[in-house]
Amino acid sequence: MMEMELRYANEDQDDEVTEITYLSWGAPHVTRDQYKEREDLFRSTNFGQWMIDYVFVPKNDRDTIDVRGYLELFKRTCVIFPHDESTILTLDCYSVASVFTPEKHRKKGYASAMLQAFVASQSFQPYIVSNLYSDIGAKFYTENGWKLFSSEEIIFPVNQDEEFNVIESSQLYTIDSRAELDEVCELDRKNMMGALKPGQVGILMTSDCIEFYHVKHKYCGKHNHKLEVLSTKYGAYTRNQSGITDYVLWTYNFESTTLDVLKYHAQLDVLPELIQLMKAEAKEWGLISIRLWPTKEMQLPVNVLDLAQPRSTGLSMLLVKSNNDTNEAFEWISNEKYLYA
Repeated sequence: MMEMELRYANEDQDDEVTEITYLSWGAPHVTRDQYKEREDLFRSTNFGQWMIDYVFVPKNDRDTIDVRGYLELFKRTCVIFPHDESTILTLDCYSVASVFTPEKHRKKGYASAMLQAFVASQSFQPYIVSNLYSDIGAKFYTENGWKLFSSEEIIFPVNQDEEFNVIESSQLYTIDSRAELDEVCELDRKNMMGALKPGQVGILMTSDCIEFYHVKHKYCGKHNHKLEVLSTKYGAYTRNQSGITDYVLWTYNFESTTLDVLKYHAQLDVLPELIQLMKAEAKEWGLISIRLWPTKEMQLPVNVLDLAQPRSTGLSMLLVKSNNDTNEAFEWISNEKYLYA
């Protein structure tokens, strides 16, 4: 392999990437113009501003549009508590959205070399943290430093009743405004920071991230399902005199016809009411089920945990690399759907 370089894509390279990715990710479902319109819309969001496009090109031909690879990332913020219990660190981290090589350049090692070049570019940080969700199995990313974590899902069909002891214990409020969403996300960040233990890492949730999912799925609802009116609810919460106590954030995934739970933080006795509310919301918008990615931090009854099944796609993977060569294993907390890039 000739000497290669990972660099920010220039305008011509961006245009070329749009063209070659359209053939894999757009056609034949949308036209080129629709594909570009969709990408421009997603990137115009606040969360989209944190998207980074790299191209992998020969070092002696940096401006070529004959790119050997394309790497798309979302910049986020993580918190990591080193094993030595020194202090919690707040660092930039990156969600890998796509690793793409044009068909004529595949099976030449470019994808692996591109990922390794990215990891090397972050060596100035005390820890390099990157998450991704693989649709091609775990082998390729494991070989490049990412570790496979629990990847399960629980599906609640809207027309099937679960066995819950329903206790009307709390007043549920739907999250209808950005101000309410901001309040929930701020609380979640505080909860993560407060609960973090030595040897753990977590990626902080932001309102812009949640909004991004709604923009994506509203586009699908409008263009693919011809919906003229779309929901503006972000989720639901309970509140006492001290403030918000339980909360769930969701998005309307019209592509898979599921109400996807992006974040779940609730006590056991609130779950039946939340499921009831989410099923009603899903039915109203023609969705057939609720999808939850369970984590060990969630308070879920045994009969719900027994519903968990391995995911065949979207496998959870995380890279944590220390630049002091200790490379101790870290536990990934709150690995929920809001982190899916």
